[in-house]
Amino acid sequence: MGQHKIGSLTFHVDPNVPAVYVYLRDTDGFRSSKQVEVGEDVIVDLDAEGKLIGVELLGPASLNIVLTTVVKKYHARELRQLERSRDVIERVFHESMTA
Repeated sequence: MGQHKIGSLTFHVDPNVPAVYVYLRDTDGFRSSKQVEVGEDVIVDLDAEGKLIGVELLGPASLNIVLTTVVKKYHARELRQLERSRDVIERVFHESMTA
């Protein structure tokens, strides 16, 4: 649980619910100005300029939404790193649900 790294991405696992938050960049000085529900179980955070700063996945199936819709809509190619680490994300969800 806690903080993990996948390539250049940092993600945080909430130990209380099966949720993973993926930070696309260092969030120091950046605040979420808007949250947008992209699909079932996926919420994106945007800064004041509308740039993607993070993605919250609320279930293991939400990874597919991130890899299709979010990558295209927000031009967030760095999220493709999650595809190579699908097994890690799924294990994190499994561990959080069984803890």
